[in-house]
Amino acid sequence: MWILYACGSALFAGITSILAKCGIRRTDSNVATAVRTIVVLLFAWIMVLVVVLQIAQVIYMGCLRGAGDTLYTAIASTISVTVIRTAGSWFFGYVLHWGIAGIWMGVVADQLSRFLFASIRFKRGKWTEIKI
Repeated sequence: MWILYACGSALFAGITSILAKCGIRRTDSNVATAVRTIVVLLFAWIMVLVVVLQIAQVIYMGCLRGAGDTLYTAIASTISVTVIRTAGSWFFGYVLHWGIAGIWMGVVADQLSRFLFASIRFKRGKWTEIKI
């Protein structure tokens, strides 16, 4: 099955290169390739950051919930998703005119805030005082 995924990935990478070159006809092919590579690397690192933050915050939140600190985790998640993600997506997407990349930056802000809320709560140890 992995061979099918690898062939599909190669096919779509080739199509992307062809279509990108059609959109920038008067640009040197080396410059176009460099720009594409930089953009792909930038977004790849953004996705790595999001995934690492998401994994860490899921672990921290799960530990806190398992210890009985459910009210804090519910409030932190609600604030993060409804306020920070929405405000961040609006700010980056519309105010800064970043479009869909700005919307994704709102998701990064959400994951970062949940990670900070959970890790600070976990490290302070207040959850150890909760009686179940």
